[in-house]
Amino acid sequence: MQTAAVAQTSLAVDKKGKVKRIHFYRGDIITIKIKEEKNNLTGFIEMIEDSAVIIEGRKVNVNQIEYIINPQGPFIWRLLSQLGIKGAIIYFTLDTGNRVINNEKPIVDEKTLKVTLPFLVVGVVATLIKNKKYRNNGSNIKIVKL
Repeated sequence: MQTAAVAQTSLAVDKKGKVKRIHFYRGDIITIKIKEEKNNLTGFIEMIEDSAVIIEGRKVNVNQIEYIINPQGPFIWRLLSQLGIKGAIIYFTLDTGNRVINNEKPIVDEKTLKVTLPFLVVGVVATLIKNKKYRNNGSNIKIVKL
């Protein structure tokens, strides 16, 4: 009885200044910026070849990648991003709407801003940390066979 062993390939990103590596496998969602193009390419990894990745039917060589954004950042940053921004919007809308219904002046109270702004700042900062860009310096983004 013979069995065939197949190596699992991944797109690996070495983190700057750390001995850590982020792996992207077939079926993972990824966002990349391709050199000399305006827009980011976001989609599922359909296939990983020796020197290229196929994302949503488009073949991208590793040396064409300017940077990779990891949309699946740590859970705490995703949570703070969602809670901060949504919490600020909901609180501001409810408080301002209540003041309009009750004909109170001013419509946007100073207390409302004191509560809303910290939520918004935490949400924006968490979003920036969550969507960290990993730039391609020629040696940190590679195809690895496990």
